[in-house]
Amino acid sequence: MNHNHLLSFRAEPIPVVRIGIVGLGVRGSKALDRLVEIPGVRIVALADLDESVVRKASELLPYREVSCYTGERAATSCVTDSCVDLLYITTTWESHAEIATEGMMHGKHVAIEVPAAISMAQIWQLVETAEQTRRHCFMLENSVYDRFELSMLHMVQCGIFGEIVHAKGGYVHNLHSQWLQHREDWRLAHNIARRGDLYPTHGVAPLCLAMNIHRGDRLSRLVAMEAVPKHTPRVLGDHYGEDFSSFANGDHTQTIIQTEKGCTLYIEHDVASYRPYSRSLQIVGTDGFAQKYPYPVLSLKPEYCNGISYNSVVHPDLPDYLPHEQTEQLLQKYSHPILTPDILDGIKHLEGHAPMSGIMDRRLIYCLQKGLPLDMDVYDMAEWCSIIPLSEESLRLGSVPIEIPDFTRGAWDILEKVDWHIS
Repeated sequence: MNHNHLLSFRAEPIPVVRIGIVGLGVRGSKALDRLVEIPGVRIVALADLDESVVRKASELLPYREVSCYTGERAATSCVTDSCVDLLYITTTWESHAEIATEGMMHGKHVAIEVPAAISMAQIWQLVETAEQTRRHCFMLENSVYDRFELSMLHMVQCGIFGEIVHAKGGYVHNLHSQWLQHREDWRLAHNIARRGDLYPTHGVAPLCLAMNIHRGDRLSRLVAMEAVPKHTPRVLGDHYGEDFSSFANGDHTQTIIQTEKGCTLYIEHDVASYRPYSRSLQIVGTDGFAQKYPYPVLSLKPEYCNGISYNSVVHPDLPDYLPHEQTEQLLQKYSHPILTPDILDGIKHLEGHAPMSGIMDRRLIYCLQKGLPLDMDVYDMAEWCSIIPLSEESLRLGSVPIEIPDFTRGAWDILEKVDWHIS
């Protein structure tokens, strides 16, 4: 049993959270815009390789007392800045774990863009460092905080779906337009070089929380299969006049996961096809079903519908989906308690994917200010990110089952369920 675990870990409250942002590209700059609006936040350090980017970002702050770090040692300088309480890391995938590890070793909590780690060595390094230093290691997985996912989680917590036995999620997002504009795109480089599910966390994160992973159950083993890469190499070859026949990532990767208690998850990765954007979210419980894409769907036992009639009934014991209006009513009824008036007021001006990122940031800061356990911990990060190297290993060995490590080292059933704290 791991007696040094960080399950339900509480750090000392930080009334004013002093943040250093490392990486000011698209995600970092958007994070800066959101964070500066949160009460009790002070941006005290900015770090990026590009001096002009840092200078421009600093000029947007409503105050001038900020340390600016540029060049090759920018991240190191920010990591060692004694004024920083929280490192907000939005750099390249390869550098996430190294910067976060150094940050925790210097006494800082860390928040890391997805994926936080891309190899088993990096994952274990983050887990062990967080346990050793007693610092929070939080992955910035914003899909958990989308409104549908939050209502679904609350319904699960209220027992509306019964016991969850199966779930489906993933990342379906055609990236060709991005890759055809930028030959040196960092996402393209990873897909050229690696097989497996390279971006699993958006899809798997809400499912693992709904299934109480490492809170009464754990991910036990996985097997991955792929459709050979045909479409992307052809598109890239035609556009760039190069030979992309060695392109590694399949047109579609599917990973099936079994939990210790016999439940299953199906996770897909597709950045090549013409399918519409989707995180393909579904949960299947003994008392109900939920699906987010292509539009929200609920199908529940009649007693959970509070008198709402189904649109049609295909069998007396097998109700069809609830009508759209009634589905929306139930999702609103089960709006998650973390969506307090302060949070909702703070994100009302945000559009697109920004609202869920805004909720994520505000919850992170709230928990740090109050000294509460974070909604997602270092073991969430480890389990979700492990799908990257383990799916790759399964494919390399001919789609054989691969054991998923118990990152809690025996503590996975100490807690009974997900418990997000309001106070």
